[in-house]
Amino acid sequence: MPSAASTDGLLVKTDLQATICVSTMLKSMPKRALLRSSVSLISALVSTGLFAQDSGFYLGLEAGLSQVDSVDTSVSGINHPTRCDRLLYADPDSAPMDAECTNNSPRTMWSNSFDLGTGLAAGIQIGYRFGNWRLEGEYFSAEADDERRPLQLGSAGNAALGTKDSEWDASNPPSEDLSDMMGRHLFVNLYYDFRSSSPWTPYIGAGVGLGKIEARYQSQFWRRSDLGELGPEEWRQTAAGTLSALDTSIGSTEFGIQLLGGLDYAVSDRLQLGLKAKWTRIEGFTEDDALWGTVRSHAPVIADGLTPFVTDVDVDVLESWSLMLGLKYSL
Repeated sequence: MPSAASTDGLLVKTDLQATICVSTMLKSMPKRALLRSSVSLISALVSTGLFAQDSGFYLGLEAGLSQVDSVDTSVSGINHPTRCDRLLYADPDSAPMDAECTNNSPRTMWSNSFDLGTGLAAGIQIGYRFGNWRLEGEYFSAEADDERRPLQLGSAGNAALGTKDSEWDASNPPSEDLSDMMGRHLFVNLYYDFRSSSPWTPYIGAGVGLGKIEARYQSQFWRRSDLGELGPEEWRQTAAGTLSALDTSIGSTEFGIQLLGGLDYAVSDRLQLGLKAKWTRIEGFTEDDALWGTVRSHAPVIADGLTPFVTDVDVDVLESWSLMLGLKYSL
């Protein structure tokens, strides 16, 4: 009967020969065949229970803070000089009808950047651990602060808006507000745990999923009450002290990605306490045809007095950083 030492030597020799053989085969295989073989190998390892050691489901719960990077927005639509508005004249047919008044091409009217600060965040997870890997489904929600920003009209190169600079109320200049922003995300994450005999386990991960973004957008434009003193035109007298305002909900569900990293501490065999940092990126969106509440204190219509005054609110890519304190419980 062969000794234990000779048996171990035989096994090492056999493993070495098998490793050399597999290495030679991989080098000679086309890339597509190699990819298919890799997937088949991983599936075989999982199905044969090679990852069965220290595997199983877990539940997670976390809470923390989320910081949204600058949110860039722009607003576009049909815009005419105030003098073109037929509803500012006792006889609408007396309103001018020159090229500026009949140009109904939508154009960018203004753009802005909002700093929404830091808000509360929370998440729940259900995952499966196999060896050093974890596959996880995550629901995550985060809120942001509010900010009102002054508008620099005409900065977008819109000539019609540039002509209105002298019309605004200096004590209440044109402004816009982005508020009540809430993100609700559903992601699938894959992690790799750097496990050791220590109770501390660092990890990294990445995820893909969907993010539902909701917010409230407002803009307001007060015209100066003494506008009529700047000239004898009828439209100036009628437009003095009037308000144009938009107040609408905006939102969309868009594709997102995230990168994650953290450190867990094993409180017991089943319970882990951890700190996680994540960077999340959600694609931008456009809220089409947002109807204004009022235009120059009359019905929300453009200069022809009939067509509804609507604008598109564009929100650029949203990026955020989150720092979360969480618990994981192995089932």
